[in-house]
Amino acid sequence: MREVVVAGDSFQLLLRVAGYESPSLETGADANWLSATVEMMADAGGSFRASRGVALRTEELAAFREALWRLVEDLDGEARLTHMEDEVGCTIRLHRGTGELDAFVREHVPGLELRVERVPTDQSYLQETAKQLDALVAGFPIKGDALG
Repeated sequence: MREVVVAGDSFQLLLRVAGYESPSLETGADANWLSATVEMMADAGGSFRASRGVALRTEELAAFREALWRLVEDLDGEARLTHMEDEVGCTIRLHRGTGELDAFVREHVPGLELRVERVPTDQSYLQETAKQLDALVAGFPIKGDALG
């Protein structure tokens, strides 16, 4: 089990990956799905929580890791976690090392969603996230041709 925490002030988005959904496959789109759980917690004047199982893709996590490292190095710009099934997402924007993040966790059913916007964050939170993503991507690399 590998975990990545995307954090901000009084906020955490936790990605917990158990493994490949089809570990015997070596290439193609089906080889690159991961079984995961996402949890979102926000505690600012109240306590808000969401948790659900999701299927993440190796290339989504690798792309987020690359964008996050660029953001940490440049201290300006944007990094985005996008999800093919649109059940989880995160956008982080920095200017001179400080900034904000937006995130959501949702069900397929319209209306069931927890969303945060403009959560303060900075480079100190994001460096640790980038290191955790390095370990996650190393543990679950893209297999062969990800698109099949």
